[in-house]
Amino acid sequence: MIGSGTGIETLGALLDATGAVAKSDIYPFASYRILITPLVAEGVYGTTQDITLDVDVTDFIRNFSSVKQEIDNGDYDIGIFTFGNLTLNAININRKFNDENDALSIFPYTRDKAKIEIVYCDVFGNEITRFKGLINEDASRLDIKSDTVRFKVLSMDSIFRQVSISAGAIVNGDLFSTAIKKIVNVPDITDVLNFDADDINVDLDLEIDNGEFFSNSVVKDSLDELLKASNSILYIDENENIIVSSRAENPTTHDLAGNGDLYGRESILSVKKLNTGVHRVFNSVKVGDTEVSTDSAWVTENGFRQKTFSFDFITSTTKEGQIADRILNNFRVPKMETDIIVKTEDIKNARILDLVRVDYNYKITPDPRDERLPMVGQDAIGSFHLPTTIGSFRILPNIKWKIIAISENAKNFTTILKLRQTGVEANDGVFT
Repeated sequence: MIGSGTGIETLGALLDATGAVAKSDIYPFASYRILITPLVAEGVYGTTQDITLDVDVTDFIRNFSSVKQEIDNGDYDIGIFTFGNLTLNAININRKFNDENDALSIFPYTRDKAKIEIVYCDVFGNEITRFKGLINEDASRLDIKSDTVRFKVLSMDSIFRQVSISAGAIVNGDLFSTAIKKIVNVPDITDVLNFDADDINVDLDLEIDNGEFFSNSVVKDSLDELLKASNSILYIDENENIIVSSRAENPTTHDLAGNGDLYGRESILSVKKLNTGVHRVFNSVKVGDTEVSTDSAWVTENGFRQKTFSFDFITSTTKEGQIADRILNNFRVPKMETDIIVKTEDIKNARILDLVRVDYNYKITPDPRDERLPMVGQDAIGSFHLPTTIGSFRILPNIKWKIIAISENAKNFTTILKLRQTGVEANDGVFT
């Protein structure tokens, strides 16, 4: 199928003559498909093709395991939500992955900005998008000896780094939301992504004082500044829509259970990095040269932790104070964080900002005087002792978490969810 002597194993080796996964084979990528949609003309995409059989399995596993979706997942990283980037090693014996100058190529126009989609197929044949990105032709490399082409695939929001804002597009008096709509609603971006004005909803919407600041600047840089000032996030959803919203959680709730679950679900494989969230706290925010918003009570509690911003498109001290107040309100109170590792199948529909309910109990072990745990309905009362519990922590199911990062490991079909407790006050962030 791939020619003799290539030394490369593809997903095609897992399929039978009908193209179905052989049931006798157990291989970690039996449930992933890789799709490509090439450009056929400037700004025009053609038919989506399945290239799963052409991808080097080992290379794909290694790269896909490092792809993340995340927001606010560093030291106060505000703004853009991204899938991250990966590389794909494609088998090119039949020349289908050569550039547009080869008549056998699947790229009639250019390889640059061709869309790559990776979907996860569950046990029922349902498909869920796990990654979408664009080929970066600058990084494409052909290896003649192995007949492979190595593609660098950038996240969908990478298009924002390749477009500049026209001079005079943003004017004094434009709202933050208006500026964002003007910036992203241009052909260079809408040829790749979908724009709907109703999907742009910022948390804080103020008028811009200096619109000239945005002239001829890179879209990505300007969006980041506007998102910080408006206390908002931007992400590209699975349908390639540009979404801007506050950090408020989605209503969708996922239930995860660990040790001692009453119904025996125990979908949680591991819990790591449980912490109080103090490392991400800022109890004082300074915007510009003079406007400072500080919560003295939380300074007393956690020490002075200040974050400084400067927005050249805002000159009003009143507006700078409003921005400082809004950011402070979101990050002054410590909120617990943790990493939960689960099977991808159990969390396949999870999205950033979805809610999660976690029920993780102490481990139960037999009393030292007994050889096993007592069985209700089988063991006589008094013949066994009550079991004891071990472990350093438990997570109560009344805590309301939201997903701030998703990292998928394609090698063993597991997913790491980074969770943060919801709310902005000390006593919220719980299910009622």
